[in-house]
Amino acid sequence: MREETFDMKKIGIISLFDFRNMNYGNKLQTYALNYYLRHHYPKYNVESLYFRNFLDSKDKNLCMLFISKILRIPAKINSIICIKFFLKDRLRICNDFAVKNIQICGQALTWNDLVNSDYDAFIVGSDIVWGQYRYGISKIKFLDFENKKKFKRIAYAASFGRDWIPKENINDIIRCLRKFQHIAVREESSKYMLGSIGITNVEHTLDPTLLLDAEEWKSVEKEPKLNIGKYIFVYLLGKNNMDRKFITYFANKLHLTIVTVPYACGEFSFADYCFGDVRIKDCSPEEWIWLIDHAEYVITDSFHGIVFSTIFKKKFISLERQFAENINNRMIDYLKTIRQTDKMINIANIKFAEKFEWNYDVIDKCLEKKKHLSKKYLDNALKDI
Repeated sequence: MREETFDMKKIGIISLFDFRNMNYGNKLQTYALNYYLRHHYPKYNVESLYFRNFLDSKDKNLCMLFISKILRIPAKINSIICIKFFLKDRLRICNDFAVKNIQICGQALTWNDLVNSDYDAFIVGSDIVWGQYRYGISKIKFLDFENKKKFKRIAYAASFGRDWIPKENINDIIRCLRKFQHIAVREESSKYMLGSIGITNVEHTLDPTLLLDAEEWKSVEKEPKLNIGKYIFVYLLGKNNMDRKFITYFANKLHLTIVTVPYACGEFSFADYCFGDVRIKDCSPEEWIWLIDHAEYVITDSFHGIVFSTIFKKKFISLERQFAENINNRMIDYLKTIRQTDKMINIANIKFAEKFEWNYDVIDKCLEKKKHLSKKYLDNALKDI
């Protein structure tokens, strides 16, 4: 139980964090921003917020969309079965990490709680907090409310997850973002997209996981209780069986063990059922970091899989995820930032990966420049709270 400090200014971080999500990138980006703010701005009381349920967004159109998704019974059953029988321990382990390492608000909140709250500032980000469907934005994620005291609106590395905004939402987005004192997005493309609708006071910042250096992440990681030897770490959210077949060929050619975390998307998939030499079903966030840090290669279709690969200076291969252009977009955007776009490949070209060059002098120089700008942005955004 942390000690309450009533004389300190309060900052609430709003991301996609909750206790139903077992995505490693989600948990670790929440940890990173929370940790960075608490350690670099100790005069503020910083906590990550989480919300009661989807219906608390006060968006009728989004509520109806949520209900319609529930009615897609097969996909829903698949997810429930996977969590209940295959991944219940992973969810518990991920939540244990969050409770232990992230300063979190005392209870699940609603939109009404925000209206009646006493926070001095809200920081929205990171992750795809501004992802949306037609006819409705999230009133929570766009801070579409006023409360009993004046508060500062800040976005840090917020992502839309795509290169376009549904035309039905543009006016609401303009109205909400014009109330923000500081806006920073995670994808460079989002900066230009917002500029096209008249929101020009936008900066491009790094994902919060990149605010921490490799040594800070090494202090978090934990070695799994396995005797693996030299290995390729494979972390795939996509369900394409052909990807697994080509990766198996590549690993056999290099005489490396395949270590994988199955069912990364949170649903059962036959593509993952027998794939890999070592399958770590109950992998913790700390072990996930260790597996990337100590791999010979990392093969992934995950944004944060690529990010942590660059943090630990690994040989990484980014796979295109079929029928997921929005996901591919944010990976491509990051690869452009570090000048490594050739590392995103179609799986059929993995046979050429041995000849790739990972120039970490170039990558580090790109990241150091962006990291400096990202930290400077936070200094400026938080100085007058």
